[in-house]
Amino acid sequence: MDSLVKSIRTFLFDVLGLLLPGFIALMLGVLPWLIPSHSLSSFQSYVHSLSGSTPILFLLLLGCYLLGHVIKVWAKYGYRLSFILLEKNLYQKLLCPMARWRWIARFLNTELGGVTRSFFRALLVCQPPSYDSVMEDLRRAVREKWHSRTGTPFPGQWHPLFKLAQATGADNHIPNEMSTYLAKYNFYRSMAFLFGLNFAYLAGLWMTFHQLSFSAFAIAFVANFLFWFSFHVKYKRYWTLCGNEALKVMYYFFFLFPKKPHDLHPEQSPDP
Repeated sequence: MDSLVKSIRTFLFDVLGLLLPGFIALMLGVLPWLIPSHSLSSFQSYVHSLSGSTPILFLLLLGCYLLGHVIKVWAKYGYRLSFILLEKNLYQKLLCPMARWRWIARFLNTELGGVTRSFFRALLVCQPPSYDSVMEDLRRAVREKWHSRTGTPFPGQWHPLFKLAQATGADNHIPNEMSTYLAKYNFYRSMAFLFGLNFAYLAGLWMTFHQLSFSAFAIAFVANFLFWFSFHVKYKRYWTLCGNEALKVMYYFFFLFPKKPHDLHPEQSPDP
């Protein structure tokens, strides 16, 4: 029963992880144009007229699902670019050296400064650690056993380990949450990328077409930032949780099933 519930939960996240970003992308695209009252009332009438049209609703869902695939693929490249621009240059080359200035360092040593530092790190760091620091002893044990079994270096990130750990967990009935965490990771990354793009979209509407008043733009910008930051933090957290789960599965396999065949080889990593 627990296995069935977990399978359903993973399936829902897999489907919603594509369907929901596509639907929200459509809504974010048309919402600013619906702010005038006559546009909103016309849109409501149009939606009401479509409520009984099953083929059109099916095509709408299919379109959202396909658009979700596009967002998922481009989110990967968007976050690679964000790593170069935000983390590698703005954070590491500008803010980190500034943090060593005497008066800034003194402020960062206070409680308020610690919160400020944590916020900017969460804001600008785009490549989270593959494993939690509390997993270091377990990682060291798995790394040594991995090298003795395979004769290859232990991967620095979790995704080269993922397929092997997933198959190992299924074959040996080792409970894990890898599939669920991976589905959530992909979902939150797509949502963060989507709301990140929406910053540029809102700014373009306000500056070019004057479709939004300044007060409406400010409210939309703040709301967009809150959504983006929340999904940005969640996506990074589930990246690390995926690594933790892969480590746990391989630890159980190596140390609780020591007589299993030792011809293990890292498989091609999944598309995270």
